[in-house]
Amino acid sequence: MAAFDAPSPHTRATLLWIALTLAAIGTFIVVITLYLTAQRGIAEQAQRTIEQESGAFLNRATAFTESARLTAFAELISFHEEGLPRALRQWDEANVTITGTFIWHPGDPPSNQVPAKLWTTPDSDVAWVIETFSTLEHPELSSTSLGYQDENLETLNYAGREAAPVVGWTAYSPDSSPSWTIWYRAGPAEPVRGVFIDVTPLIEELQSELPAPATVRSVIHLHGKRTLAGNKFPLPLIPSHQVTFAPGEIFEERQANTRLAGAIAALLLIALLAAVTLLARASQRDAREARRKTTFVSLVSHELRTPVTAIRMFADMLTTPELPAAQRQKFTTHIQHESSRLGDLIDRLLSFNNARSTASVPLSTPLCPLLRETVEVATPQLTATGLIPKLDLPSDEITVITDREAVRQTLLNLLDNACKYAGHSGNVTMTLRTRASHALIQVSDQGPGVPPAHRTRIFEPFEQGHNQLHDKRPGLGLGLAISRSALRAAGGDLALASTNHGARFEITLPLDSAS
Repeated sequence: MAAFDAPSPHTRATLLWIALTLAAIGTFIVVITLYLTAQRGIAEQAQRTIEQESGAFLNRATAFTESARLTAFAELISFHEEGLPRALRQWDEANVTITGTFIWHPGDPPSNQVPAKLWTTPDSDVAWVIETFSTLEHPELSSTSLGYQDENLETLNYAGREAAPVVGWTAYSPDSSPSWTIWYRAGPAEPVRGVFIDVTPLIEELQSELPAPATVRSVIHLHGKRTLAGNKFPLPLIPSHQVTFAPGEIFEERQANTRLAGAIAALLLIALLAAVTLLARASQRDAREARRKTTFVSLVSHELRTPVTAIRMFADMLTTPELPAAQRQKFTTHIQHESSRLGDLIDRLLSFNNARSTASVPLSTPLCPLLRETVEVATPQLTATGLIPKLDLPSDEITVITDREAVRQTLLNLLDNACKYAGHSGNVTMTLRTRASHALIQVSDQGPGVPPAHRTRIFEPFEQGHNQLHDKRPGLGLGLAISRSALRAAGGDLALASTNHGARFEITLPLDSAS
């Protein structure tokens, strides 16, 4: 049976990241489901409470307004025919809800019909309810409880006139002060007596019957007026008015608490997702660091093995007694060259370590002589790779506060990279300018430039713009990392500028204010 291989650290980190992501998504779904369920439950409970409270109130309101209407009927019917105008006038003066009374004679011949819109003004032609019925057939208006109605009817019969008592009721809604028109007629040929009743006091009475605001918030308002949103019902027997019911303070508080809990849960989820993201980035960074270390070991092994192998091979050849003098000199030269190459590799590794641990001492440094000297030193290597050095300097000297050797090594490293990656492409230009309180050195070539995939990592240690194990161009990927670290320690910086063609690096150095 084959042995089970334990997952690598990178695989374990990836699996952990996937597990946390799935947990975060699952938690998000659960929290959203619980939040929506809680809000829906509160809304349903609030709706049930509104239906119960509104039904109870509308029943109370209907009974209250019906009682007020029947009371007005009974009062109007109870007056005696003799002295009727005076009785109506006194009733009007004594009752604040009455806004007027009237006596109407239908004319000759007598009509069995009473006009539906009796006593309306030209603009009050919206009859809300019209109802007519006989008092003798209405259980609430029986003759035994209506004062002088029996005597009035007996008088009509004795005089040979038809007695057919009828009451009518009409409610109008022409303005914000709707009224009831209540009338009574003892017979088809008898005059109609009536009264106008203001329902505003009735509405004020009904306000006290509304549900408690803790459970249901409610208000009586004119139709069309903006009010609290909710369930709207017409006010029973009172035109133009509506009553609106909405969830009360208890449900609003529950909804607010649910929203607060949802917000806290959302913040926790955001924190969890942020933690997952940071873990993922850390995992990627660790994986990239592990790959870089592996690549570095392979690269250093490859780079060191090549000169060591060459030195050993040529040293073995030198031990041959019959080796001609010319060959001996040639092999000795090769050993010296490979020894120098090996020493250079070791120096780069030591420089990278020293750049992180050694403090820099910035001094006042003129840049123009330094740039001329650097270009002069690098010109043989540049021309050997088919590059033409160009130097663009200002007429006035520019002096900065920096580490002279750090700047020099950075410039040499940039020119060396141009030889590696931009050979035979044309000019390599070094430009010096000032920008605000800094000096700006630009080193640009006309080669292929830095691949987009490497631009964000070009200044990290052991990163190169080519395949390190298969590309034959030498190097450890430490030059730019060493250069940026050394310049920042001296108060400057090194950056890769965006360009459409070639590569352009920019060095910024603080100007010497004393110069």
